[in-house]
Amino acid sequence: MTANSLHRARGIIRVVTQATSGERNRALFWAAMRARHMLLAGEINKTDGAELLRILHREAISGGLPAREAERTIKSAMRPA
Repeated sequence: MTANSLHRARGIIRVVTQATSGERNRALFWAAMRARHMLLAGEINKTDGAELLRILHREAISGGLPAREAERTIKSAMRPA
């Protein structure tokens, strides 16, 4: 992962970490979509992408989003349009 990609990934994670009640699901969906775009653009590889999604999932749960809801949100964001 390049320094720029790492910086971008940290920013994406921060959005989920700082999301407040009522915003967590939307923030997680946005973040997972950004991760998907980074993967599709070749900005990050599959291993780094999977790790980014694991971190987003963990942070969403830590923030209060139920685990199943976080899983569904990430899966929804990762589906092709």
